[in-house]
Amino acid sequence: MKKIIITAIVVVAIIAVIAGYFVWKGSQSSSWGSSDTTTAPPQGVDGLAAIPINSTANIPTSATLALGTSQGTVTVNNFYTKAVGIDAETIILVNDPNYEITYDRTTSAFAVSVGNGVPPDSTNKGIANLIQILGVSEGDACKLTITPRPDFCPKS
Repeated sequence: MKKIIITAIVVVAIIAVIAGYFVWKGSQSSSWGSSDTTTAPPQGVDGLAAIPINSTANIPTSATLALGTSQGTVTVNNFYTKAVGIDAETIILVNDPNYEITYDRTTSAFAVSVGNGVPPDSTNKGIANLIQILGVSEGDACKLTITPRPDFCPKS
């Protein structure tokens, strides 16, 4: 009888330790910023959460990047280092309350999106911010695919 009670106590203790481990491990992986693979989700245009930065994504580490365009190669600053969100296809460069700047890895296209009810110059401010982040001239910016097309670029 004594052996059964001791065995039962040991089994209950082992189950409690295992359950405690899974509760602890689960609370770590479900909270933003608690692991080294994600950061807090910033809020952007219309309050939508950005994609968390995933350290397993293929992120370039060089200081500059060469982007091929139909008008030749444009060398830009490595905008991945400024990203607030990255997944397999989309890089979120800026998540401002008035505009969001993204890069689509599959099409090599940048987009400046504005929310509803924002100041009318938000798109132009977003494009200016994009050019600053990329470290390019207006001429080189016109070679890139940017939506909407900047006002200073010739109509295509």
